[in-house]
Amino acid sequence: QDNDLKHTSNLATDWFSKKKIDELSWAPNSPDMNIIEHAWDYLGHHVHIHTVLLSNLDELWEPLVEEWGQIDVDYIVKLYKSVPHWVEAFLEAK
Repeated sequence: QDNDLKHTSNLATDWFSKKKIDELSWAPNSPDMNIIEHAWDYLGHHVHIHTVLLSNLDELWEPLVEEWGQIDVDYIVKLYKSVPHWVEAFLEAK
């Protein structure tokens, strides 16, 4: 978890403690370590093409679902294969 207030508040901390959920340390502000951020960027870029024609947020759902279904599996595999590189870079930077 990052150090965002929603994760570090007393309420959240107590909830995790009561549920016996251990916290994993994570580098805050390290989007390269979180491959879902890359997937969201990819999706955002491809959905942006459609947003010019949208008149409200409800209309955004269809292009999101369409583009999500069209993400190339090779791109996802590439993201997963990049994880060791980012972990190594993170450990070297610590």
